[in-house]
Amino acid sequence: MKIPLYNSLKFRMPLIVLGGAIPLILGAMFFASDRAIKTITNESEHQRNIIAKLLADDLNRWNKSNIIALKNLSQQPDIIEMNDPSRMKSILKTLVENQEIFYLAHITNLEGKNIARSDNSPAKYYGDRSYFKGAIAGKDINYQILIGRTSKKPALCMATPVRQQKIKIVGVATTCIDLADLSNQVDRLKFGKTGYAFIVDRSGKVLAHPDRSLVNGESLTDFSNFIPVQQAIEANRSAKFAFQDDLGKEWLSWNAPLDNGWMIVILQEKADFLNSQHQFEKFAFSIAEVAAIAVIVLTSFLANRLIRPISNLTDAASAISNGEFSEPITLNRNDELGILAQSFERMRIAIKKSNEQLRYAALHDRLTGLPNRAFFNHELTQLITISQQDPDYLFAVLFIDLDGFKMINDTLGHEGGDLLLIDLARKLKASTRQSDLIARLGGDEFVILLKQIQNLETATTVADRILEKLSVPIGIKGHEVFASASIGIALSHPNYQNIDDFLRDADTAMYEAKANGKARYTIFEPNMNLKAKQRLELDRDLRFAIDNQELELFYQPIVNLSNQKITGFEALIRWRHPDRGLIDPDLFIPIAEEAGTIVSIDYWVLHNACQTLSQWLKLGWVDPDFTISVNISPIQFARDDFIEQISQILAETSLEPQHLQLEITETTVIKNIEDGKLIIQQLSAMGIKISLDDFGTGYSSLSYLYQLPINSLKIDRSFINNLEHDSNKLKVIRTIILLARNLDLNVIAEGIETEQQQVLLCEYCCEYGQGYFFSEPLPLNQANNLIQKSLDRV
Repeated sequence: MKIPLYNSLKFRMPLIVLGGAIPLILGAMFFASDRAIKTITNESEHQRNIIAKLLADDLNRWNKSNIIALKNLSQQPDIIEMNDPSRMKSILKTLVENQEIFYLAHITNLEGKNIARSDNSPAKYYGDRSYFKGAIAGKDINYQILIGRTSKKPALCMATPVRQQKIKIVGVATTCIDLADLSNQVDRLKFGKTGYAFIVDRSGKVLAHPDRSLVNGESLTDFSNFIPVQQAIEANRSAKFAFQDDLGKEWLSWNAPLDNGWMIVILQEKADFLNSQHQFEKFAFSIAEVAAIAVIVLTSFLANRLIRPISNLTDAASAISNGEFSEPITLNRNDELGILAQSFERMRIAIKKSNEQLRYAALHDRLTGLPNRAFFNHELTQLITISQQDPDYLFAVLFIDLDGFKMINDTLGHEGGDLLLIDLARKLKASTRQSDLIARLGGDEFVILLKQIQNLETATTVADRILEKLSVPIGIKGHEVFASASIGIALSHPNYQNIDDFLRDADTAMYEAKANGKARYTIFEPNMNLKAKQRLELDRDLRFAIDNQELELFYQPIVNLSNQKITGFEALIRWRHPDRGLIDPDLFIPIAEEAGTIVSIDYWVLHNACQTLSQWLKLGWVDPDFTISVNISPIQFARDDFIEQISQILAETSLEPQHLQLEITETTVIKNIEDGKLIIQQLSAMGIKISLDDFGTGYSSLSYLYQLPINSLKIDRSFINNLEHDSNKLKVIRTIILLARNLDLNVIAEGIETEQQQVLLCEYCCEYGQGYFFSEPLPLNQANNLIQKSLDRV
């Protein structure tokens, strides 16, 4: 039966599609264009706000650094005494050399007369300067913007009073900064053709500007009629303004205040700002025209093809029944055939997607999206085969394991641990080539397959890159977390016949890296297998050491360096192995931490140390202020029941809290500063003393030190060793002691081995110390004898 032309699909299809598609396309394009323009506008404004805020943050840090440097200068002993101009000039000169931002520093007496300068210019009178007057009046930090008398440059002068005994003002310390450096920072900020940034102070003086002539120490003139700038200064808040200048140009302004009262201002002509939006509008209209033409052409083309759908649908159904899913089914019809074709297409897509998901799930890790062990084993097997056929083909396996992951999991929960693993996967990808393979074996174990490398140095370079990226802390659930990793490297060799041997050796090298201090990489060597076997044996024996009464405590006295009186002991664990004899804790403690047995060992040490001191106090062998010091592992410190355990031990041993001193390393605290601070506050509230162990070898950040309610700093033995022959170590120790005195903290020096070291530490006012010069760590019976001898001497 012949269908009339006007009733045929070939005739009706173009009319229907054209009548409905073109208005929809045009409407969609107009809608999308309008939304996109609004999005671009908002994003551009947001970007300006962010840039202003970021620049404000940078300048706040810059200003804070300058204030700290000036404060440190005013607190120098030679500056406070103000009786040695030559020495003072040397200090000022050193400050200017070390702080490149300063071009001048000077000290002024109360009459305004210059006593010492960092340069060789003659002494001058500064009594008329406002920053000098502010400092003399006792104001902590004083700013003044002026034209330098000598340099003739716009400068920012900062002054602070010099106080004796932190009270009496005896002079003024001043540093000067070339404002050209500030202008250099804003020079690079350009927005479109007219946008730029500048900095003003509260009085309207220009501190930094692309036009250097405006940085002249005078009040703002070119922009005095810019009401938004004035409003921003008065309101001292971040805001966006629109205004019109005297020439009738419309401007947009974004600003952000600084901590010291300055203001970052970003200006851009409104027409320039909106230029990108106008360009997008033109582009959108062009796309709409092209789309409309394309619909017309496409509709005419499809009309000719859609009259032969049945054969195509039959072929597609046959292909699906035979397991072929690659070819899509395209049949744009609204009748029964069209519905049938759509059903077949959905079925094809669902089956194909299901097969792909099953294959992907079988070969990839669900959390990180990385290939899994099966995928990695397949690739490694292929490379082993290639290297056996071609001895010159070189590749390597990096076995990576996070250090202390269990503690992070216990502290932040499994969700926090998962976020850390995802971040590690991202950093591994950023450290390798696209051709390399990264896989997660399970837990916190990852492997990298470095394909076709030139030499071993390629693998070590990747390992160094990974360790460097992991040294940067990440934020997880509101906590700043430091995560390190131990890496084992195994290089391809014809002797490798299977993947198990390859992974075993890389895993062995990784554990060697952990044993050597973690946060490092180690290259596999054949003798490591023997060490790994010994580690396994120690791990096995250590699990029964407490029950078999193989652990014992040694006690090393802590003495008052001025009179060498014993004021306390540090309890140090030793393992007397039935076959290997006395085992050094540096060997078995890392194994205990990795295996988790450190928790029971720490509890045993705490209980026995407290029990011992409680008995000494009851017998009257020691003074009422005597203390026992116990080292706390990071894993024990992070446990939820740590405070409860301490309370239980003190109750069971009848020991008052003030007799217990817990030694905690900087690294342990800083890994989670907020939680660490809370735990230390709880311990301090109980009356327990806190000593920051190994001070100077960890993060040593003053930003957290003053926040913690600690009682003492313990200088690491690495600073004491060879102290009498190393002037740099003397300077470091002097600085630590001065810092501790300013924070009302005691100082304990460990590792004292010579009389000369003891004398030098006394001269520097170090209160306490311990080391072989006084006594090596002693078993309990010998510690008892030492206490008895001390009583006899008294």
